[in-house]
Amino acid sequence: MRHLAEKLFLIELTVNTHRRKIMQKLEMKNSAQLVAYIEKIKLLDIN
Repeated sequence: MRHLAEKLFLIELTVNTHRRKIMQKLEMKNSAQLVAYIEKIKLLDIN
C-alpha cells in the first residue's frame, strides 16, 4: 500500500481506510476478492 500511497500523495493509513470502506460496501472479506473484482471489471491491468 505504501507504493500506491506515494503515487497518490497520500499517507498509507488513508489508502488503507479507503480500501477497507470499499471492501465493506462491496461485502468482501479479503483483499484477494477485491483484486479479483478489480481485474474482472478491468479497472486495473494487473499483468
